[in-house]
Amino acid sequence: MLVSWSGRGLIVFPIIIVIGFVVALYVPSHSPFLWPAFTGILSGLIIYLLGNWWNVYKQPLPQEDALINTNTQYKKITHNSHRLYWIPIQYLGIALIVIGFVFILLSIIK
Repeated sequence: MLVSWSGRGLIVFPIIIVIGFVVALYVPSHSPFLWPAFTGILSGLIIYLLGNWWNVYKQPLPQEDALINTNTQYKKITHNSHRLYWIPIQYLGIALIVIGFVFILLSIIK
């Protein structure tokens, strides 16, 4: 299977696997949709936070007089160098959270 990543994008798979094993220990087995739901939501949240931290940089804005103004203002710049399958990992985190909520809805409907 072809896996394409750049930067730290490959970290997505170990996070999902580890969170899946931890969730499987605590989720009751009578509902088959709760295990992937909690795995998707927790791992998606972690992946989103990591992707947002790694892919968004703060660049200081130029100031007219640096001696007078001591408050440094920053502009956020999205660089997106950490990707998995050409998708920035913070967007994969959002997709995993949405998939987790879909599984919660499936467990409620069932």
